[in-house]
Amino acid sequence: SRGSSVAVPCRLDRCSSTPWSSAVPLQQQPPLHLLLQRVADLFLERVGYHSEAELELFCEIIMKLLDGSETEERARLSKRMAPWHDTPNKIAYRLASDEILVAAPMLELSPSLSEHDLLKLARRMPQAHLVALAKRADMPCRLSDALVERGSTKVWREMAGNRNSTFSE
Repeated sequence: SRGSSVAVPCRLDRCSSTPWSSAVPLQQQPPLHLLLQRVADLFLERVGYHSEAELELFCEIIMKLLDGSETEERARLSKRMAPWHDTPNKIAYRLASDEILVAAPMLELSPSLSEHDLLKLARRMPQAHLVALAKRADMPCRLSDALVERGSTKVWREMAGNRNSTFSE
């Protein structure tokens, strides 16, 4: 009949040129935060066993979902993904560059951030981020030096209490 619409199932592989969000009726789409956490669940269920192609796909999906997600959801994701070596560097760096509630777990724990990444963050992020960096268990000498150079007294105190801090001469 006129004016009525029938929902037609859409297989996503047939809708490759159509964004997922427009392929599925709005009322059937999961809330963004649930989708972000579910993708993270899938990633974490098999952490350490993903192929490079799977890691790239997870990275691409999570990066897109991060853009529209709330601070609390990004912070939850950061806490869950921070300890893992398999966390794609792009995700780790994006979360470490976010506001401090989101960034702190990555700055303090992430083995996915390279020394180069840590130095870039130490040179450009605000003091709260530097305090989080000063708590790292793996504290390269160059990072310690950068934190001393840019950090406030609070950063220095945190570093003094960190047994892993090493300094150049």
